[in-house]
Amino acid sequence: MATVYAPPKNDAYTVLLSISLGALILGCLLLFLDWSEYSGAGGKKPPNVPAPAKLEVGEPAAGTPMPVPGQQAPAPGNPGNPSAEGK
Repeated sequence: MATVYAPPKNDAYTVLLSISLGALILGCLLLFLDWSEYSGAGGKKPPNVPAPAKLEVGEPAAGTPMPVPGQQAPAPGNPGNPSAEGK
């Protein structure tokens, strides 16, 4: 007696595989369309963003408030009044 071969049925994993394949194809298409805007003679120039300035060790970042001399800085995460704590 010969065995009959039955092809496997499509299940949820096959559907997920086809969705991911479609997403990959769509992503490649969108990547190509974005890339083609910047290539060629009439293409636009990529954005030119300057690199941030290098800080030396111990130098405060720009916009950081300087501490007031003679006043203790509050503990991190506790901006309240230290004299009112524990009451």
